[in-house]
Amino acid sequence: MQWLQPLWLLGLTVPLALLLLALWPGRPVDVPTGALHLWRALASRTSGERRRLRPPLPLALIALAIAAALLALARPVQVAAAPPERWEVVLDLSPSCLLPLAPEDPASPRRIERALEGWEAFAERRSRALEPLGRGFDVLWHVAAGPDGPLAPVEASGGSPPPAVRALLAAGAPGPEPDWARFDRPGVVWLTDHPRPAQHAARFCSGGPAVPGPIGEGDGALVALAADGALTPGPPALPGALVLRGALPEPIAALAELWAEARGLARGGALPARLTLVGPEPAAASAADAPLGPFLAVERDGWRGRVRFPLEPPARAAHAEAWLLAAGEPAVSFQPAVAHGRGGGRVDVHVAVLEVDAAGSGSFAASFGALLDAALAPDPRVVPYAERRAAGEPSFDAPASATSTGRAPGAAANAEPRRELAPWLGGAAAALAALGLALGAPRRRRPLTGPLTGPGAPAR
Repeated sequence: MQWLQPLWLLGLTVPLALLLLALWPGRPVDVPTGALHLWRALASRTSGERRRLRPPLPLALIALAIAAALLALARPVQVAAAPPERWEVVLDLSPSCLLPLAPEDPASPRRIERALEGWEAFAERRSRALEPLGRGFDVLWHVAAGPDGPLAPVEASGGSPPPAVRALLAAGAPGPEPDWARFDRPGVVWLTDHPRPAQHAARFCSGGPAVPGPIGEGDGALVALAADGALTPGPPALPGALVLRGALPEPIAALAELWAEARGLARGGALPARLTLVGPEPAAASAADAPLGPFLAVERDGWRGRVRFPLEPPARAAHAEAWLLAAGEPAVSFQPAVAHGRGGGRVDVHVAVLEVDAAGSGSFAASFGALLDAALAPDPRVVPYAERRAAGEPSFDAPASATSTGRAPGAAANAEPRRELAPWLGGAAAALAALGLALGAPRRRRPLTGPLTGPGAPAR
């Protein structure tokens, strides 16, 4: 309930004063008592004139009419509950967004933190503007990174990131870039480092200079990008391990051993896993211990072969990409390290048997080796060259609309559904006044005539 002219409410003291005056003690009614027969005749007529502890009904109705008229002049408005203004925020945690804004300053904030500051300032202004209208400010957060793949959308009230998103920011684990085209629509805000083409979405871009540092590794050492743009030898690469789990088909197990030796990776042990190769359970991989499915033909990158699935296929990792298909089913799938998190990359082999044609064995070795390279977790210090480049100047777009309304936020205050109560109160005031005047109109009193009877009556 809102009052558009609240000063009229001060006039409610007028009907209250009328009621108090009506209850104020007055002069007693004079009753003639000169003769007994007059007393008996007037007893019934004077009983209704005795003072009561409530005001006369006509006066009470007139007071209520004045009060209703004053309330109508104050113009009360009943505002319907409006839905909260709803936004969607896409948070970019790709490696470039986790770089510092000032490479020479160890305490420099990261690029994504600067973009987040711009968004939070906008959200604070919008929340203050919506508060007098009784509207909330809700945000649906989208993050393509997470410990086990993309984080499910998280809804929160207010512009600050919810705890799940703040945990990812604190962990600093890089993830893939969001699918920008999927989120290019009104009411969506991108938080990233450099401007990207957008038709409808707003962008909060931190900008930032190029950041020197390792961009790759080779022969057990890192390759670094210098401040002048030249490539220089970097520090030794961190050691890591290839972890094999389950019963892998013979061609894959043998090739994985040679590949790990060429990359300088240990086999298991206490070193952190940079790649995990997972096969079926040992019992399911042996034809003698468990039944297998029929042979199915496969081919890829110039080599051919055939595979057999266990009748009870192993569980597949979430968010994995199929690398080799057999009759439409994934025979080999993988998760890049950047999507898998800090635990390294992962390759899942879903078949118990793999036979490769001898003519394509070389192509198979090159093809499967490239898969292991793609899934291998890089040295955590390595950031690709494309990510280390300059992101330009900061740019903060002013969002133009919210998903809940589809109109400019500035117009939301003038479009709220509301109902004015003044006409109803005015009609009630007129009806009460008419009724009070009708009941309070003077009536002709019946004259005291007719013969008096009784013991005290005079004789005729």
